[in-house]
Amino acid sequence: MQFLQSGEPQRADEELHAYLKLVPDNKPAQSLVAQIEMPLGTIFPSDYFTVKLVKNDTLSSLAKAYLGDAQQFYALARYNNISVPALVREGQTIKIPKTDVALAALAGKGFGEKVPQGLAPATPNATPVVAANETSSKPSAEQYYQDGLIAFQRQDLDSAISNWDKVLAIDPNYKDTQLNRAQALQLKKNLQELKR
Repeated sequence: MQFLQSGEPQRADEELHAYLKLVPDNKPAQSLVAQIEMPLGTIFPSDYFTVKLVKNDTLSSLAKAYLGDAQQFYALARYNNISVPALVREGQTIKIPKTDVALAALAGKGFGEKVPQGLAPATPNATPVVAANETSSKPSAEQYYQDGLIAFQRQDLDSAISNWDKVLAIDPNYKDTQLNRAQALQLKKNLQELKR
């Protein structure tokens, strides 16, 4: 993730392939490899709408809000010709591909995710983005899962593990949560050993 955020896709690709030799069925790693290697036209449609980044927005938060998956940040970066995803800034205009999920979010139908506050389409006459469950006070397993992915991407392993613990409390078989949590715990252990 760090290599992708800092604009080093070749190094990220090498690391991901090495990781997939150890854990061949890891879907997040497979998804990231696809984002690096696949032609962009096979990932997203050419039609798009635009949004402006507001304070604290990232490509990950846009990917989560409009594409339903924070890990799609690198494909979104490629779609926008952004070589270093970590360097996006407030006020920057970002193209969002018109996928079914993105159009549902744009139309205000949502898909179970809370859209980052202040995130609104920059296109004229567009409907403001409002998640369907915005009034719900109890976060869903999907929210905790995505928050865990974002925390993991930012190398905040404790937050990632905490969020994934909450997912497992709601649904012990949710997506790849158990695997992701185990990987975060192993990475935390490895980092602690390196510090000794």
